[in-house]
Amino acid sequence: MKHRLNEEKHFEEEKKELLAKREKVKALTNQPKIIGDYCEELIRDFVSKRIDDKYSVKHGLIYDQKGQRSKECDAIIFEKGKFLVEYGDLVIVDQDFVKFVMQVKSTLNSDSLQKAILNLESVKRLNKHIMGWIVGFETKIHFKTLYRNASKSRSVQFLHAFDSKMERESKSLLSSQMKLFRNTISQCGDYSKYGWTDDLVIYKEGKGRPALILGKDQQKNDIILSEIYTKGLWNVMKNSNLTFGFEPPK
Repeated sequence: MKHRLNEEKHFEEEKKELLAKREKVKALTNQPKIIGDYCEELIRDFVSKRIDDKYSVKHGLIYDQKGQRSKECDAIIFEKGKFLVEYGDLVIVDQDFVKFVMQVKSTLNSDSLQKAILNLESVKRLNKHIMGWIVGFETKIHFKTLYRNASKSRSVQFLHAFDSKMERESKSLLSSQMKLFRNTISQCGDYSKYGWTDDLVIYKEGKGRPALILGKDQQKNDIILSEIYTKGLWNVMKNSNLTFGFEPPK
């Protein structure tokens, strides 16, 4: 129990550090592009320090053998050295060597969420096994709504926001977010073998095992989300129908 509390405290400190850096830039400028570019760089730097040495993280485009390309990607996690073009922090890389793609938003709202989804869909058309991730520094929309909207697209496997401005946001969801973000980055493997390249993962624990997911059944998704908000994340996970290879803490 003590180890878990120390771990959670560490995750909270990492989150607060990222948010503090964003706020410092916002205090100096109100230009959305500068703030957005800075947030993207913060995430790329955070990821690069925590992924396996055999991977790199840069922004750019993804190509396939037919010459089709993705939209611009904020953070591409790919096998080191396996690029078509590289210049500074910009890369063009073959889809076969990409593991994750992240779209980063300073603020997650309906408009920025949709733009991020469209970018990830352009990646999924090239390779359905690439994990799509949306990262927001803050949101003024309940996670329940964000998850529901993101789960309608098969391109999003992870959705995360460091801070919520909603007073009635689910505390159990918020407390699990940084842990999911940190642990998934550090494992950065081929998650397609778990069979959820078309699902949205709300929480994951252990060695790549999904614990709670939203699949293609929107009616079931709405029931899961409603239960999370009324019963709390861990209580919902105790339901064996929603748990996959993980026993939630007592």
